[in-house]
Amino acid sequence: MPVKKPNHLNQNKQGLIPVVIFGSTYLDVNNIEISSLNFESLAVKTGEGAYYLASVDQIDDDEYPDLVAIFETNDKFLYKGFRYATLKGNLSDGTIISGKDNLYIAP
Repeated sequence: MPVKKPNHLNQNKQGLIPVVIFGSTYLDVNNIEISSLNFESLAVKTGEGAYYLASVDQIDDDEYPDLVAIFETNDKFLYKGFRYATLKGNLSDGTIISGKDNLYIAP
């Protein structure tokens, strides 16, 4: 979540990582296939009933909606010493999307 730069990940937050995909003139987040999202080999967490923990919301101050997806960490992810993390996925028309940002893993 874009609280401060670099993004901080607290290992004691129940193993969940909220990731924001910012919408723009070029990206309508409503066209993202949630099931295709991959955050450093992690999939979007599912809840009861097999729905994905993701929602379209307004995170920043622009006019475009944003997507917040929740990923569940594992021990392998937490201790890799990332300095940046990559998110990949697909749009509903098959277009591949990818982005990365700095990440600080707090002790």
